[in-house]
This record gives sequence, structure tokens and C-alpha cells, in this order.
Amino acid sequence: MARFFARFQRVISVVFFTTVGLFSSFAFGAITYNTNNCITDINSDCDTTRRQCEAVSGKVFTGWYDDSGIYIEDLTTHNGNATAHCETGLFAVAIKTPANKQFTVKRAFNGTLNINWGDGDTEAFTVNGAWTASKTHTYPNANTVYVIVFESASVTNYAGYSNYSTIIFDSGQTAILNIYGSLGALFTTYSGLSNPNPRFPSAFSGATNLVGPLPKNLFVGISGTASAMFSGTFNGCSSLSGYLSPTIFDPNITEVVSTMTSDLFNGTALDTSCPAGTEETVTSIAKNLLGNKVACSVCPVNTYGLGGANVCTACPTGTMSPAGSVSTSDCTSSGTCPNNMPSYNGTCLAVCPVLNYLKTGNGISIPIWGNKVTTHAIYVKYNNSTCYIPLETGGGTNTINIQYGNDRYHAVIVQ
Repeated sequence: MARFFARFQRVISVVFFTTVGLFSSFAFGAITYNTNNCITDINSDCDTTRRQCEAVSGKVFTGWYDDSGIYIEDLTTHNGNATAHCETGLFAVAIKTPANKQFTVKRAFNGTLNINWGDGDTEAFTVNGAWTASKTHTYPNANTVYVIVFESASVTNYAGYSNYSTIIFDSGQTAILNIYGSLGALFTTYSGLSNPNPRFPSAFSGATNLVGPLPKNLFVGISGTASAMFSGTFNGCSSLSGYLSPTIFDPNITEVVSTMTSDLFNGTALDTSCPAGTEETVTSIAKNLLGNKVACSVCPVNTYGLGGANVCTACPTGTMSPAGSVSTSDCTSSGTCPNNMPSYNGTCLAVCPVLNYLKTGNGISIPIWGNKVTTHAIYVKYNNSTCYIPLETGGGTNTINIQYGNDRYHAVIVQ
């Protein structure tokens, strides 16, 4: 049976027959989690909202806030509920203002950078004819957290100098607490320009208060190569810890210039081996060119990872486990999924990493899962992730019905 694809953009388009009407677009609002269930790793439960923001075109995750709306700098020390927020934009920087209440953005490209400063002020920062320019913003309060959202950039040319960073925060590195979204989405490789590639040498160098995890698609969209493209980008970011996402770089980019990634993660506390519950996964740039900082993926359902090992181990026959399991004790007898995970025909269902449900025009929600549990399924693709909606033969009510040849299938709604 051919695969059925549903591609998610601002509006969902589908290629199969349904009896329940047209599909509506997703609307992700603030999503609340109990932080006691959160860990700091890049693929933790807390990171679900970050990925949901990325799944909506033109949205960027801008951090966590407590019930009174105060930005939370460190989830690991927060005691209570936290709410995650999405904003319109492509890249964001959380800062704590210094004593002079000022923060400077320096750029090296021609065109316009649209900035939401996070205090109610927005600005279209336009430069043409000069390769470097700075914009300093004065905030109403010192020692206060603001999230700067870079909503969009229109680039007519990048600076063609290896020591010019397309964007840099070299006058206020220590003010930076976290970064969100994708620099590659904000500054893409444009093959038609005389200088087609952005560069980020020393862009965050010395940001000693910057913590992880780094955004999972941080450099996706940058497919060209240039000297010093990522040279020293996070050099000296001593508080930056955790592991890298396997998708941090564009899949079409490789290290072909010896200086391209020199000192990229030098002086950081990023992992050099994968923690328990994960397995090592290569990026498009070899690990030895990244200072041996490691990229890891959460162990899939029905496996476990002991930590330090390169490969997740399958659970013993007749047992199953949730994603991210750390030992054989997480593998339980068939029919009982740990942590209240739902199952289908004896297989635990994994949460889809990018989208949770497909919603029909008349309000019916069809759950989407991270693993394929039926022979035939609706395949849901977004970026590098593929998720599934199980299909059973025959028609169903209050669900999706698909006519394929002489056979009819209906989507299984597993809660």
C-alpha cells in the first residue's frame, strides 16, 4: 500500500479521502508542564513545546515562564509550574540586562533585520552599502530578563569576510541566558548572491551565562560552506552543557574548509559521551571536527541505553519500554506500558516528537504517534521527523476514512 503523506505548514494539506470534512490549521498556544517531570536534556519532555513551536511556520519558542509571567532562567531549580510560549519569529535570545540597561546587536549583511526587543518596542534595522552596523537598545530596567525575538531578515548580500559575523553580540555576551529557534531559518544560504553564505565567527563567544540545550535545528538552512563559518561561535561559553541534536546542522552541509568549525565549542561543558537513555547519532559534520562534542538521540520505545554506549539495546523478548529508558528494569511484561503510555496490539506507542494530533474541521482530534504499529498507516512528515496514524480495515465513525482501491480504512484513535 502506498504511503499517505500529510505535510504541515500554516495550513494542513492532505492527499487522502475523508468523510469528516476539511482540516483546520494547528493553533499552539501556551502549553503548561509540571517541571518536576522535566529534565534538562535536549529531547526531554520539557522540549516538546520547543518542537511544537518549530512545527508551526513562523513561530519560535521563547522560553519558560512561571504562573506570574516571570521568565525562568533555570528550570532545574524552579519549584512549581512553568508555561512555555511561542512568538512570531525565527530566532530568539533571552538576556538579563546589565547595569546600563543596554544591549547591542551588531550585523554584517545588507538588507533588513526585524527585531522585537521584548519590552514592547519593535524595529526594522535596515542597512545597505555598509558591511557592519550596530543597533543599541536601552531597556526600562536593569537586571531584568527580556526575550529578543528576531522576527525575519531580508538579505540582499552577506559580508564576504571570514572575520565578519552575520550577527554578533560581542558587546553583551555575558547578558545572554539562552537562545531559541534557528539561525539558519533567519539567515539562509542564498545561492544567487555574490556572497551566498552567512557566517557566525565568535557570535556568542564568551557568553559565560548561556546554558543549553542548543536549539535542535540551529543551523538548518545553511547549506553552503565558507571559511570560519562557525569558527569560535560558542568559544568560551563555559555554562553551555548537554548534548547536541543530530539535526543541529543542515543535512546538506559538510566540513570542506579546514577553518569552518575551528574552536566552535571550545571551552564549553557540552557532553563528549551520551547519557543514559540515549544513543550516539552522527551529525552532517563529523564529531572530531566539533571538538568531539557528541550528538545523541533518545532511545526509541522498547529499547534502553546504559549511558556511554553508542547504541541502544533492545528489550528482552516479550517486554517493552517507553522512549528514553535507561535500564532493563524499564522493560516490563507485554501488555503493560510504563508511565501510563498507551498501547496498540501489545506495542507501546511513542509520542510524536513534532506534532501531537491532526484536527479535522469539525473538531475531531486524531492522535499522531512516533512509531508505526500497523501494516498500513498515514505517514505524517515534518522536516526530518516521520510520525504515524494507525489504520485498520473497514469504515469508522468520527474518524478519518480512506478509500484506497477497492478497500476502505479508518484511522485508529488511541488515547
